[in-house]
Amino acid sequence: MESVKNNRADALLRESEAFLRRAHRMARLGHWVSTVTTEPDGSVKVLTRYGTAAAEILGRPPDALDATDAHFIEQVVHPEDRAACLRMSAQYTAMVADRPASGTTPAYYDNSYRIVRPDGEIRHVNELVEGVVAEDGVRYILGTIQDVTEQRQAEAALADSRALLREIIDSMPATISVRDTQGRYVFANAELAKFHGRPVDWFPGRTLDELYDEGYVRHVLEADRQVILSGRPHRFHRTDYRDPRGFTSSWLTSRAPIHDAAGKVKYVVSIGLDISELKQMQAALQESEGRFRSLADNLPALIWMCDETGECIFLNRQWSAYTGRPVEEELGHGFAESIHPEDRAKSLEVERQMLASRAHMTDEYRLRGADGSYRWFLDTLVPRFSADGAYLGHVGVLIDIEDRRALEEKLRQVQRLEVIGTLAGGIAHDFNNLLTVVIGNLDLIGVNPQNTENVKRLSRNALQAAERGAELVHRMVAFSRQQTLNPAEIAPNELVMRVSQMLRPSLSANIAVELKLADGLWPAIVDTGQLEDSILNLAINARDAMPDGGILTIETANTVFDERNPSPDPDMKPGAYVRLTVADTGVGMTPEVRAQAVQPFFTTKGVGKGSGLGLSMVYGFVKQSGGHLEIDSAPGRGCRISLYLPRSPGTPEAEAKPEAQAPLGGDETVLVVEDDELVRSYVVEQLRGFGYRIVEARDAAAALALVDAGQSFDLLFTDVMLPGGMLGPELLEQMRRRKPGLRALFTSGYSDNHVLARERDTGAVRLLQKPYSRQHLAAEIRAALGDTPR
Repeated sequence: MESVKNNRADALLRESEAFLRRAHRMARLGHWVSTVTTEPDGSVKVLTRYGTAAAEILGRPPDALDATDAHFIEQVVHPEDRAACLRMSAQYTAMVADRPASGTTPAYYDNSYRIVRPDGEIRHVNELVEGVVAEDGVRYILGTIQDVTEQRQAEAALADSRALLREIIDSMPATISVRDTQGRYVFANAELAKFHGRPVDWFPGRTLDELYDEGYVRHVLEADRQVILSGRPHRFHRTDYRDPRGFTSSWLTSRAPIHDAAGKVKYVVSIGLDISELKQMQAALQESEGRFRSLADNLPALIWMCDETGECIFLNRQWSAYTGRPVEEELGHGFAESIHPEDRAKSLEVERQMLASRAHMTDEYRLRGADGSYRWFLDTLVPRFSADGAYLGHVGVLIDIEDRRALEEKLRQVQRLEVIGTLAGGIAHDFNNLLTVVIGNLDLIGVNPQNTENVKRLSRNALQAAERGAELVHRMVAFSRQQTLNPAEIAPNELVMRVSQMLRPSLSANIAVELKLADGLWPAIVDTGQLEDSILNLAINARDAMPDGGILTIETANTVFDERNPSPDPDMKPGAYVRLTVADTGVGMTPEVRAQAVQPFFTTKGVGKGSGLGLSMVYGFVKQSGGHLEIDSAPGRGCRISLYLPRSPGTPEAEAKPEAQAPLGGDETVLVVEDDELVRSYVVEQLRGFGYRIVEARDAAAALALVDAGQSFDLLFTDVMLPGGMLGPELLEQMRRRKPGLRALFTSGYSDNHVLARERDTGAVRLLQKPYSRQHLAAEIRAALGDTPR
């Protein structure tokens, strides 16, 4: 029975020892035992044995550690900690060795040091040491060793974190303090200490009344009390503080509670930000904004500002007055919908170019006003960028140029009249010659009308002269913009030849005209009338520069601008251009004159001899067409002005010259509406000669009366301009209400753009330009009715 109890006790002991070893391992705790003996010679000998857990901590097998303390320390302890460990070990060992057998046990000590494991890893350990004198007088030193590396690392990290937090708090431009519920300081940062002229460590334990006057102390304690009672932060309270020197500063304060484990408020954190300078800046900013707003609202311009997304963030009072919408409704939105639909795409392209170039740009577009009408504005766009180059948006200043554009149009007409007047002298000479031929031949016919052959010859001469006169009229009408002219693909060489024929009569006999036209010249898309204007303006300037005669040369050529051949204007896009040059052998320009040549109203001619608008209008036309104007001139070397016009991708159509053919007739009925008796008589006689049945009317009212009376006809042939207040297009509209699908042919000595614009744009009508030949009349009537006669 006793044996069974002993076995059970042994088992429990082993189990307890196993639990203890497991606990040591979990706590990373090991132990060691040193036996201390005194040799006969008085020397002290120490033999140490290490447990398995201790050996694991040290990273060595137990038998490799059984050695003297000095050997262990030399082998295991970090070099920087060895001296201290040797000293403490020697002192404690001596104390244990000197204790008498019946003496008291020496007090224990603990020691922390670093060890170096065989793999070079450095670990932190904590050692607890206690001496023991056994009953038999044997002296022992018992020790535990615990790996506290993670603890030391956590402590170091915590210390670093606290130091960093303290550094952050001390570096903040705000006063930060912690007070208990009685108003005593627990903590203060460097900014608060600096403000009061005290060291940081002066504050703990101090009270508010040691710093502030009674009134301010009550104010602070009341603010703290509200936080303590509510348990919630009290943020962004503005207060003023008057220091003992009488200086008043403004502060923005916030308070927050710190709770203990039970949830009770233990401390109050107070943060104060001195906003005195900020208030001064705000006052200055408000004053500046007020001045800006006053200036912006009183300028005769619409001023706006948008952010990087394109939304408006500022609009002046003039904007609201023009659009009729309150500024508040406009802010946060764009205003592209207020721009005329025809101008929006160009406006967006200008904005894109502004962003790409990072430079200010100008644009002209129509903006809708409060009454729904549009007016022209000049918009100057200026981009805004941050210090690091980030796009912040842009500012726009819109100036109403409606009146200016109207004035410019009048000036253009003045310039055109100036050119027309110059040309008229030469053309009048030619026209008088032609009239002489017509009148003379008709007089000769009247002298001997029975001579058939002579009558045929004389009438043929008169007809040819009249046709030449008609061509002159066509050219003058086209130049004076009494024809509908639109940008179109043109053959520049053909246009140059046509203009040169018009130009020759206005040049003196001592000026020769040379045309150097390139073969295979590319087409260009331009407004024909404006290009004609430009060539004539340049030619007249060249004529005036050669008072003693010379050579006027007009050249054409194909030009490509690319990396190898850069364009003369950095704003020009690389690509293909048609170059048209007007050159003279005149007096030339000085550099000063050349620099101002394209400026409006600049002229070197005498008073009354030039408006100074010709070259500036040429320059504006070329730039608007996407091209460039280049001037090459020097005193005594003549002048070369080159226009670079963008190439059209297509191929120009050759001018069709209709072959002579027999006039086509028919038996349809044509209603002729013409107020001029002679013209109407001529048309009626010709059409009857072609086999048509004719109904006549002198104005729109008479024509409508015929329709209402039941008169039937197949084609309306009417003049555009009619007496009585109803024009040709209106007459056609009234008739088509009565006769849907009625065919029509208009005729006119000139075409007013707004009269026929809609009908011609839709291709609904044809126009026969006066004067016209018998054959041309027959062809147009037949085409209007349908090419196949009945």
